[in-house]
Amino acid sequence: MKELTLKKSLFSIFILLPISILMSGYVIKYGWNEIISTINGISSITFKQAIGIDIVASFILASRRTKDDRDFQTIAISAITSPLITLLVLWIVAIFM
Repeated sequence: MKELTLKKSLFSIFILLPISILMSGYVIKYGWNEIISTINGISSITFKQAIGIDIVASFILASRRTKDDRDFQTIAISAITSPLITLLVLWIVAIFM
């Protein structure tokens, strides 16, 4: 059982976390450059800047759960689907701007 937990932890740190950060950074870059930068001439941002914004915003807005009742699979799926759903919504909004 302990080995399975170690495998999940390593998978989370080395696979899931980088994928989630890259996907969230892309979503922020897309949303910023397609929606926010069209308002009043605000300049576009780079991918690195978007990842930085994502990390800062995640730190500030993160919920302070002491115990997460969700299982590993639910957390992993949420880490992947949440940025994809947000990207879809931003894409739909950008179409109509």
